[in-house]
Amino acid sequence: MGLLHWLAGQLQGFALDSITRASDVAATVRVSCPNGRTWDLKVTLEDAPTQRIEWVQLDRALLDGMEVRVAGPGDGAGIAEVCRNTEIVLGDLAVTIDPGEDYFAAIRLMDQATVLVATHHDRVVAVHCGVSYPITYNGERQNMSQILHSRVLKEYAGLGLWSIMNRILVNGSRARGVEAARTGGYFQNGCAYFAADNEAARRLNGAQSPWSFQPLRLVLSCEWLATRATTIEWHAADPTDAVHVVELLNDTHAGEELFVPYTEASLRERLGRAPDAYGWPNLLVSDDAVIGVWNAGRTHTKRRLDAGGSTRSSVRALVFDHGFRAGAEDAFEQILAEAARRAMAAGMTHLTIFTSDAARGSTRLRELAEESEPYILSTPYTPEPEGAAARGLYVDQVYF
Repeated sequence: MGLLHWLAGQLQGFALDSITRASDVAATVRVSCPNGRTWDLKVTLEDAPTQRIEWVQLDRALLDGMEVRVAGPGDGAGIAEVCRNTEIVLGDLAVTIDPGEDYFAAIRLMDQATVLVATHHDRVVAVHCGVSYPITYNGERQNMSQILHSRVLKEYAGLGLWSIMNRILVNGSRARGVEAARTGGYFQNGCAYFAADNEAARRLNGAQSPWSFQPLRLVLSCEWLATRATTIEWHAADPTDAVHVVELLNDTHAGEELFVPYTEASLRERLGRAPDAYGWPNLLVSDDAVIGVWNAGRTHTKRRLDAGGSTRSSVRALVFDHGFRAGAEDAFEQILAEAARRAMAAGMTHLTIFTSDAARGSTRLRELAEESEPYILSTPYTPEPEGAAARGLYVDQVYF
């Protein structure tokens, strides 16, 4: 009853347009409201003699010729066009992110991902991506659901597309959680990352449960790093380096919230998802350090919103994996310089890497960075674990 009263408050009175019966227990009622908006009220009854209401959902009605569906390979160019033409306002900056030539390369690098698109007369006008991946939360293994790459063209904003697509993905996550509870699987947690200056995103439902400390995406200049001297011996990794790489990664990130320790098997699986983009040769290894970089080619363009309106752009490579022995910051800096030289040769201008205050090497990395981009982590279903700020936070940039 509480939900029905809330729905009545949202609608503020309505006129019945149509009723579409999907089955003996499910129907959609389309209604028009005084403010000119049209809504679809979906109702599902119990499949039982009592036929009590089991589920109610309210969504903005789609425009004629509009569809929300799972994206396919042929949608890559349309998705990229939406991204290039959708600005994200961050304080006094407007940012656009061009995903590069192959949007789905990033999706192939993820373990579980669903990409939805909204189309209008077959033109892609919005994109919304949901992912699920393993985490360690307060020492306990869980799965994390997360939304990313969410964009809606400006001329289609305000039509409820974000809410419709988000509900589809949230319902899928909820179903996985129910199945996990039934079978004894891992708890399905959920999170969202918001740029600290993104006021619009921070007003969204679920953004009201932020952690007390911030993960930082650091932006490092390839040109500047490439001038750093390298005296250590290093090589591009191959499968025989698996034990050494796992040891370095696990030693570096041990105890960080959300970090799942690697095994040889999990490392091989990760590097085998899309080896043409990120495989063994993308890992540079020395005795004391390792770094893995994907030359993503994502172009971030930042436009100032003041009278000058100046712009600056960076073509980014992403650090997916990094580690080094305690006290070996110099070795890590040198192998980072090698990675920067390789990235620059591939047309990249900057490397990005995530860290947090308590993470190993955070101070050195911030000294090397040209720019710091702070984020806010929100977990609506669970509170921040006690002592997390002192342990640090691990952000897997594959899922970002």
